[in-house]
Amino acid sequence: MRFSYIFHSLSFGLVLLLNAPSALAIDDQDTEVKTGGAGRFWQQIWQPPKGTQVRPYLDEAKLPHNSQWAEDGWTPQDWVEMRGGSPLNVIDGFYRADIITGQKFDKDVPVLEVGQGFLRLSAQEQQRVLAFIDDTYGVTTNSEAGVIEICLDHKNETIGLFDKNGLQIQ
Repeated sequence: MRFSYIFHSLSFGLVLLLNAPSALAIDDQDTEVKTGGAGRFWQQIWQPPKGTQVRPYLDEAKLPHNSQWAEDGWTPQDWVEMRGGSPLNVIDGFYRADIITGQKFDKDVPVLEVGQGFLRLSAQEQQRVLAFIDDTYGVTTNSEAGVIEICLDHKNETIGLFDKNGLQIQ
């Protein structure tokens, strides 16, 4: 037991002895501590690492990833041809897949109610569904609002908008 007190006292004294020269080595203007001897040793141990890398955006991969769809040749007519030539057949498929659950107007703004099927789609497919609805009904070109409001059917809260610039989901 006495040995631990002696050991701790000696190690504390050794640390103070090694730091004393650098702590007392002040230049004439008393503005800056000179680094020499043991002080330099402690600065090498406790200084911040050099070359730290700051990455404020962790989702950087999404920016170049979107460019792979830049040359996408999809048109709403592609889906119409796959469903027998009628846009109503495509929209009926949206309802059966729980992608769309309802349509209504709120203060002269068309509101598209979407279900869980819509939320499971990729961002590209969500964009295509809204582009198809816009192409079929001509909302962004023929209505005063020029926008489709998207809301969840079970919560009746707005989750996004679709206008001539595309889909924006919150």
